[in-house]
Amino acid sequence: MHLDDEFTGWSRISTASRYALDHASDNLRVLHRILSDGETVPFIATYPLVRSALEGAGLALWLLGPSDPNERVRRHVLNRARELFEENSFRKEALTSAGTHREELSFSPSDIIRAERERKEWHRTHRSEITSIASRIGMTDPTSGRSIVGFKKIVGDAHATIDLPSAYGEMIWSQVSGLTHPSLLRAVSTLNMSNSTDSTDGTVHVSMSSKVGTVFSAVVAALLLFKSALGAYAVRIEQPGDREAYLSTPL
Repeated sequence: MHLDDEFTGWSRISTASRYALDHASDNLRVLHRILSDGETVPFIATYPLVRSALEGAGLALWLLGPSDPNERVRRHVLNRARELFEENSFRKEALTSAGTHREELSFSPSDIIRAERERKEWHRTHRSEITSIASRIGMTDPTSGRSIVGFKKIVGDAHATIDLPSAYGEMIWSQVSGLTHPSLLRAVSTLNMSNSTDSTDGTVHVSMSSKVGTVFSAVVAALLLFKSALGAYAVRIEQPGDREAYLSTPL
């Protein structure tokens, strides 16, 4: 993995993958406590945890799974571009809001100007690093377009790495993602509905509970991805690198 890190500059693919694994393991640890305490499976709380576990484990495996080192670096660059786009969008929105409400928030005009200048410099620094890595492996600059890789594709592709249909991974992620938000329509279509009674005015009263099968499928998927990502990390640590393999035909 030392060559992976060399080709990914100071952002280092090993650091990105370890953080993704930490993200997954922390959520899986809490899930284990919740699901093994002998109590009823929580109504909603498992879904945000399992979504985060899927994303962390899926990202780690997506980064480390390909045997082609050029592809590993390419994916790292795509992920860095996604993170930069999302973080920069957040910072721009925060500064816009701060400028609109600066008197309420006790910001001076110079505070806003200085923060915007710092944001632009921060963005230039990270974009420069991304474009430098991309150029080194013959890859088109991913920050120049509007197409950003998302976690639906990342989790789907990670499933394909372990010989499961990518569509299955995308479906699991999409289903669980919808359940992390207070969407009544998603809940009605996914969760258990029982003990319905009809009132005289036509209102139907329903008891809603977590569907264990949905939770189980998502947790198993997260565990499979996590185990496979740990295995891939171990392989990359021990595997000797071939510098020429990183400089394949431009994509």
